[in-house]
Amino acid sequence: MRGNFFFHALAPIFGLAAGGFRFVTAMMTKAFAPSLYEDCKKEE
Repeated sequence: MRGNFFFHALAPIFGLAAGGFRFVTAMMTKAFAPSLYEDCKKEE
């Protein structure tokens, strides 16, 4: 049961960290390679 407590305590923290990491990488991609986003808009 002890390990179960740590899993439940850390799961939301890792979830938020993963979301933040994805947001940061998306912003970096948009800053360094805006052409990737422009191509997606042209296809629509």
